[in-house]
Amino acid sequence: MRASLLLLSTSLMLPLFFAAATAQESAVAAPANPPGEAGDPHAGHAHAQAPANPHSMPQTPLSSAEQAVVNQLDKLRGAQPKDPKDQAARMAEAEKILRKLVAEFPNSPNREGYAVGLVNMLVGALAEQIQAHPDAKAAPELRLERAKFLIEAGEGKKAIEELEVLRKDPKLVDFMGNATFLVAYAYDLLDDVTKSVAEFGKLEADKDTGIAAQGFLGESEAWQKRGNKEKAIQAVDNCLKKISAPKEVARLQGTKRTLGFMGQPAPDVELKGLDGKPVSLKAHRGKVVLIDFFASWCLPCYKEIPGLKKLAEKHRDAKFAMIGISLDDAGNEKKVEKFAKDRGIAWPVALPGKSFESEVCQKYSVEGIPFLVLVDTDGKVITAGLRGPDLNAAVSIALAKVK
Repeated sequence: MRASLLLLSTSLMLPLFFAAATAQESAVAAPANPPGEAGDPHAGHAHAQAPANPHSMPQTPLSSAEQAVVNQLDKLRGAQPKDPKDQAARMAEAEKILRKLVAEFPNSPNREGYAVGLVNMLVGALAEQIQAHPDAKAAPELRLERAKFLIEAGEGKKAIEELEVLRKDPKLVDFMGNATFLVAYAYDLLDDVTKSVAEFGKLEADKDTGIAAQGFLGESEAWQKRGNKEKAIQAVDNCLKKISAPKEVARLQGTKRTLGFMGQPAPDVELKGLDGKPVSLKAHRGKVVLIDFFASWCLPCYKEIPGLKKLAEKHRDAKFAMIGISLDDAGNEKKVEKFAKDRGIAWPVALPGKSFESEVCQKYSVEGIPFLVLVDTDGKVITAGLRGPDLNAAVSIALAKVK
C-alpha cells in the first residue's frame, strides 16, 4: 500500500485542511492562555544538542513569571552531565521549557528567540538521529520532519538539497509523494513558481487520489499567492475531478467561492473602531491591506496572532496596513479591547456585532475564522483564506509590486 501524505498532520497543511472556527463554534470560548499543540510528536523526546542560550536573545525586562521559567533554562545550561542518559534527560527538559516559553508567553519580546531555539534544537536532533541510524526504518520519516523544520525556518534551499538525496533512493519509493510535496512547497516559498508547479504536477499525475489532490491544491495556492485567479481555480476544478467524498467536495466548492473574490473590488469597510475612530478600507487606498476576521473565543485565531504581529513588524515601514474585524457579539467591546491589548494587537480593530451575520461578514462571505483577505493598492482582492507562510509570501509578493 502506498504511504499516505504525512503533510495532512503538519503545520504545512493547505488552508483547505486548516483548523477554523465556524458560527456553530462561537459559543466555545478560547482559554486565556491556550496550551501548546496537543499530541505533538516531539514532546518529551531526548536530544543531544545543547539547549538554546537565552542570553543570546534580546535583553528586555521580563515578567516575574516568564523570568522564573527562563531561570530554569539557565540552570539546565549550567549543568554538564557526562552520562549520556543524563544528557538526554537534560535535553528533553530543555525542550519542554522552551515549548512552555513559546506557548505561555505569546507577547514576550523574546518569543521569536525561544521559537528559533526550539526549531534549532529539533533540527539538530533530527540530523543526529539520521546520522546515527541511516538505515533505520524511521530514517525517511526523520528526514522529512527535518525538511519541514528547515522550510519553516526559511532554509528552503537546504531542505531541497536534502530531499533530493531522499528522492534518489529507489528503496524509498513509498515516501516519494511526501518528499515531492515538500520540494514543491519549498520552491513556492522561494518564489520559483515554475519549479514549484512542475513538482506539484508530479503529484497530480499520481494514481492515488489523495496524493493527486494535494498536488492540485498546492498548485492552486501557488497561483493564488501570485494573484492568478484563473489558474488557481482551474487547479481546484481539476482536483474536483479526482475527489468524490461529499464533505471534501463541499470544502473544495467553498474554496472556489473564496477564489472567486480574487481580482474583484473589495467590499468597502466603514466601521467604528474600539477606540472610537473610523476603521475604513478606503482610507488605506495606495497601500496593501490585510483584513483579519477573528474573535476572542476562537482558538485558531489566537494561534494566528503571533504570525500576524511578526508580519506587521516586518512591513511596518512599507505601504502596508492591517485591519481587525471581531466577530464577537455586540456588547463585548471591552472584552475584545482587553483581548487585543493583552496580545499586543497594534492595528485598528472594529466590532460590528451580529457575529457571522454582520453586514461586513456577509459581504465577504465569511464562513469560518480566522479568515484573512489581502487587498491591493487599488482596492482589489489579491487573495482570501491564506494563512501562515503562504500568507507571508503573498504579502511580500504584493508589496514587491508597489512602487
